[in-house]
Amino acid sequence: MTALYTAGMPDVNPEIRSYRQLQAGQTKEHITAAARRLFASHGYRGTSIEAIAKEAGVGVRTVYAVFGNKKQLLQEVRLAWVFAAQTPELMNEATTETDPRRRLALAARWIRRQFESGVDIIATYSSASAVDHEMAQEYERVLAGRRAAVKKLLKGMSDALREDLSLDDAIAVYLAIGTPETYNELVNVGGWSPDRYEGWLATAMQSLLLRE
Repeated sequence: MTALYTAGMPDVNPEIRSYRQLQAGQTKEHITAAARRLFASHGYRGTSIEAIAKEAGVGVRTVYAVFGNKKQLLQEVRLAWVFAAQTPELMNEATTETDPRRRLALAARWIRRQFESGVDIIATYSSASAVDHEMAQEYERVLAGRRAAVKKLLKGMSDALREDLSLDDAIAVYLAIGTPETYNELVNVGGWSPDRYEGWLATAMQSLLLRE
């Protein structure tokens, strides 16, 4: 009789509810981590939902139930990376700094943290955009969001920019040197430490963008 009266009702025990929420969160994180590994090793096209489920040790239905499709799963991989890299906090710290040199130094840290923890995800987005129209549109939105963030950063210090640079010029220079390809060449190929890269990037941006 107890089952009859409690069927379909929310758990009255908060410990049970918290445990189930924890389990659901852990399952989501586990699948996300498995997908990231496979995307990095096999590419977006070469990774199936079935392979992700096997890598995560869950059923295919579970993956679909949690994420819906592979596109949404990649979006979750990106969001998990963004928050793990503390991107919102670092962006806010940089854009609210009033000293131009310090502002760019904080921007260099923001870029370093993103690339240090997510070059593989950027590569996955790029490869996905080449084979999937919807992912190409998604990638364009991501890049547009990045450009908007850079514009906000530099517009807030426009009086300190070199006189021969328009705001659009400054954005272009910033984006040209703050690329994942440059990070990969210097750190992963050249053997630089992330700290050295961050210092170099800060100095380069200050030299190229600021008045003497």
